[in-house]
This record gives sequence, C-alpha cells and structure tokens, in this order.
Amino acid sequence: MKVLIESPFKINDLQNQTIKDNLNSLEKYNQGITRAQVYFKTDDGNIANAIEAKIELHLPGPVIFVSEEDPDAMVAFKGALDKADRQLRKNKDVNQQY
Repeated sequence: MKVLIESPFKINDLQNQTIKDNLNSLEKYNQGITRAQVYFKTDDGNIANAIEAKIELHLPGPVIFVSEEDPDAMVAFKGALDKADRQLRKNKDVNQQY
C-alpha cells in the first residue's frame, strides 16, 4: 500500500513510521487497500488549537474517508484510524454476507 502524508507542520521520522505502520495494519482485513492518504490541518474546527487528521483509504469500490480533531496530531490520527478500522470491519462484514 502506498502511504502519502501531508502536513503544514513537521512530522518527525518516528511519527512518520508510526503512521505508516498503523495504516499497514489495516491490511489485515484483506480489502485490497491500494493507497492511504493522511492529511493534517490546523485551526479548522470547534476545538481551540485543534489539529484535524483526515484519512482517505482507496480500495476497490468505495473510498473510505474519516477524520478526527484533537490538540495533539497523533491523538487525532489515532482517533481517525479507529474510525477507519470500524468502517473496514463493517465493509468486510457486508461483503461476506453476499
């Protein structure tokens, strides 16, 4: 899976590797994820000094798009990752029924 990360602030190597490792763990659902894009945005929400993490997963069929806000970028990413995990599980369950 190709992982693209865009951020208006510096992402250090450890954070970069953590993001990639967490996204690669989503392959356990065998959904054929071809690309994952992670976007971080600042000052764009209801929480003061919040950073919004958006994850876009490209797979055959639907594109999964999730986001989460938190003052800490990695906490926001983890929240968005949890949402993506739930959507992938739901998508897998629906596909197994047919």
